[in-house]
Amino acid sequence: MDQFEVRSLLSLDVPILGNIHLYISNIGMYLIISFLIILILNILVANNKLVSNYWSISHMYLYIQKLFSSNWCIYITYFFICTYMMSFTLLNFGLYFQDLLGLFLFQVIEYFHNLLDLFTPFCCNKSFLSLKSNKSMTQKNGLGYILINNKKTLISKSNLLKLIKTQKNKAILSVQNWDAKYFKDFQILVNGVFQAEGYAGGSFPFISKYNFNPTIKISQNASIPSIYFLCLLWVVLGQNLSFNIFKTSENIYHISLFTRSWKIILKLIPYFSFVYGNKYRGLIMLKNIYLLMLNRNLTNETITKIIILGYNLVHLSMKRNNLKEKIKAVLNEELDHKKFKILNNYKENNRPLSILFLLGVILGDGNFSIRIRDTGKWLWFIPKFRIAQKNTLNNKILLDNMVNFLKALSIKSYITVGKKKENNRLLYLNIESIVHVKAFYILLSEHSKWFFWKKLQFSPLDKYFLLSNVASRHWTNGQLALLWEIYSNNAFPNMKNNYEFWKNKIEIYFKNKLEQAISTCSEGITKEYLFYISISKDKSWVVNLPTGLKIKPKAKYFFFKTYEGSKEKALRAAIEYRDNSLNNWLINNGFKVLSRRQGRQKFQIN
Repeated sequence: MDQFEVRSLLSLDVPILGNIHLYISNIGMYLIISFLIILILNILVANNKLVSNYWSISHMYLYIQKLFSSNWCIYITYFFICTYMMSFTLLNFGLYFQDLLGLFLFQVIEYFHNLLDLFTPFCCNKSFLSLKSNKSMTQKNGLGYILINNKKTLISKSNLLKLIKTQKNKAILSVQNWDAKYFKDFQILVNGVFQAEGYAGGSFPFISKYNFNPTIKISQNASIPSIYFLCLLWVVLGQNLSFNIFKTSENIYHISLFTRSWKIILKLIPYFSFVYGNKYRGLIMLKNIYLLMLNRNLTNETITKIIILGYNLVHLSMKRNNLKEKIKAVLNEELDHKKFKILNNYKENNRPLSILFLLGVILGDGNFSIRIRDTGKWLWFIPKFRIAQKNTLNNKILLDNMVNFLKALSIKSYITVGKKKENNRLLYLNIESIVHVKAFYILLSEHSKWFFWKKLQFSPLDKYFLLSNVASRHWTNGQLALLWEIYSNNAFPNMKNNYEFWKNKIEIYFKNKLEQAISTCSEGITKEYLFYISISKDKSWVVNLPTGLKIKPKAKYFFFKTYEGSKEKALRAAIEYRDNSLNNWLINNGFKVLSRRQGRQKFQIN
């Protein structure tokens, strides 16, 4: 109890007012030193303000992160700031209670942190209380974007919450009409989305504790179809998961469906049994961590296993120290964690792949595109399908399995690594060429009701494959119609050039080549540019339209003698018939036909 003994360090007896006795005790000296330190720091760091600047607050936040390693560090930082303000105010009034306040703060801080964790689903996210507001977060009076038809549309958070509520009600009514097959198909689809956009992991809230806080979530940029998808999943999983809303660096709302409840997570693990790689092993690890933590008499070996499994699930950005340091901080002794080879016990999921699972991966990380290649004579529209994944061994194995799965369906695919420096950490599964992309798309189209937010991107492909039955690269209106489909609904917003650029290219190419073909009447050029038109026994032009178009008559003759023996007039009539027939086919199949018609130019045949 010596530390509580009050000792006089300096005394002064003054023969005034009855011999006043003035002295400074050891406790008084501590209070004076504390007062001077806080006063000097306030003057130098806080610039005579009650609340310090962003620089000092940021350093306080980083320090607290090292101590607590928690998502709630931001709130703890604010608690420290408020405590500092209170302490400074009391000191200015001459009340020296900072020792008592400091003891109180560090006694209750752990209980304060645990209490906050209980209210995680009901509280706003960290970006809402960021220390220095991001310009993109506060622009447009706090509005954010959701994607409507691939276009950014500003919306307030309150309106977004109303939209989510509407979609929840819609999902509840929809799920009531599902049968067992519908539920199973949706489960496999969700597993594919989770493979791409899901997270199974957690964190250690304290460095010196082995307790592990689990997290399972699945997220997507906000759009009406993606919100509806998440609401369907929310209903199917028992309406127990929570929604979290935040904004990306581009001010786009991002919505996640998550839970941190062990009770709910244990029910979710069997539902996500169709995933692969780290996602599959992570779910099994979560289950085993829970089972290990159920033991009442935990040995150092069991605690070490919990730490090893949990550390493997903690996201890299949340790891404040290495595994060895973590074990030492918890057990206060160094153990060789390498002898615990428990990670080797987690094998790959051996379930076979399915088209529905691949469709789910496409919804998360897949992309269909049509690349336009300029040959200098005409334009090639080249379809391409791609799935992007991080360049890891597990993802490489998964993509290899996808290649083999597609190969068994006679669909050729291959894997590439990103070429640019910023993309070399990505692996790509690619499907190219009309034949293979069309074969794969036909399989996906059997499940078109599950296209959700990719439906807009897939819509030009239906018409693209319709036009692939026609020699559209030689046909002005065919190419213009396809070009319009690609650009009109913003399905591919990252195209290199705009619509007018390619439209002008098409019109220039076809104008020059059609005039050349007609003026020379060379047989080779006629076959190339006067497609579906040929000369028959030097007596007539014949138009042979593809059988797949179902246009009757399939072959129509234009005899020279019918047109006063003029090849030019007969060819003009043949071209007009062909173009009218093809344009009517475009209109009947929902294509846009532009006003310019092929073959209207003046020409002469020698």
